[in-house]
Amino acid sequence: MIFRPAGFTLFLSSIRCGLWILPGLALFFFTIVLSQSAHSQTNKTESLKEITDFVKNQLQQSYEFEPHYSEVKIIVNNLDNRLRLPRCSDLWSVKIPSNLSAGRITVPVECNSGHTWQVFVTAEIKLMIEVVVAKHSIRRGEILMDNDLIDTVMDMSNLRQGYLIDKKDAVGYELKRNVALGEPLRHQILAMPMVISRGEMVSISAVSSAMSVEASGTALSNGRVGDLIRVRNNRSGRIVQAKVKAPGKVEITL
Repeated sequence: MIFRPAGFTLFLSSIRCGLWILPGLALFFFTIVLSQSAHSQTNKTESLKEITDFVKNQLQQSYEFEPHYSEVKIIVNNLDNRLRLPRCSDLWSVKIPSNLSAGRITVPVECNSGHTWQVFVTAEIKLMIEVVVAKHSIRRGEILMDNDLIDTVMDMSNLRQGYLIDKKDAVGYELKRNVALGEPLRHQILAMPMVISRGEMVSISAVSSAMSVEASGTALSNGRVGDLIRVRNNRSGRIVQAKVKAPGKVEITL
């Protein structure tokens, strides 16, 4: 029989516990060292997300003073995550293009202090604007009324030149061609309506700086306001060129 003092038994138990605790402590300290090393490495390089967020913010500010846009959508593309840019000791320099428009743009970002570098951030700009579109299909030759039209928001990059942003610029005009439901109205497909028809009785005004004479006549062709048409003077039978001024009214300058 071996006699072991109580203190010796406690000492052995402490050793056994230590054998289990020490590996855990080693793992704990090893994790801390790795974590601190990674954090130190991160502090030495720029956050790529912060760069792209900064560019987006600068672009948004550039469009703040463009009230005719209903909305500006800015999609900034991510930088290559393999990039390792040394941390800049000062603010980044960002060159926003002066002629901003819809579509793809490239924005240079530079560091000019300490470690110098330059990257190019690409973005897609969508400029949304409220335009006038057809509320339903409309045939060529029809005169547009307010209830034929509706306002809707569209991407400017999908619009052709001459689009309308106000219904009053279309109401009362005649369509030169058929228009489909939802199609944007453009100046190029509108015409002033015919206000004088061939064979119609018209009032002829002959004006000069000193006098004005009225006569009745017959239109020999159709005409819109501003058109020059042929008119026969009913009294003299003389055929003249007259400018259409309003429905049933033409004018000759003496």
